[in-house]
Amino acid sequence: MIEVRPASSADIDEIKRVSASGLKTLRCVYRPNHAALQRRQALGENAVTLVALIQNQIVGVVRYREESPRLHVFGLAVDERFRRRSVARVLLEEIASRAVAGSFQCVSLFTIRQTGNVSIFERLGFEVVREQDDDTSISESGAVLTEVYMERALL
Repeated sequence: MIEVRPASSADIDEIKRVSASGLKTLRCVYRPNHAALQRRQALGENAVTLVALIQNQIVGVVRYREESPRLHVFGLAVDERFRRRSVARVLLEEIASRAVAGSFQCVSLFTIRQTGNVSIFERLGFEVVREQDDDTSISESGAVLTEVYMERALL
């Protein structure tokens, strides 16, 4: 069973471990540039961090913040050893529940098309709203990357 709870200060090392594991495969495709790191830092202000646990072990992490009329998701990561076990789904469902309780209209996120994550988020109820060339990431292959903005309607 997957449990979700707000992160605590005692979770910092485990969150770093899970984030590093979860981002490892993405870093084969791209890495953020300076502008992306600045944007991530700004997003982190007033953000809520949730962790997913299996048998009291942190196996997933996600952050979100209010951007009325939506809750915006970022920093979703699942430990490589626990992928394909619904960890991301459970974390996103928790955020969707919080969005409904707060009368938000949708949950939103950005992803990079070349990672293959668009289809995963579509299976989790998200729809592509817009796409554009990404100017905040550096492709490991030198190719132009595509940033995809997605939303999951709730109301």
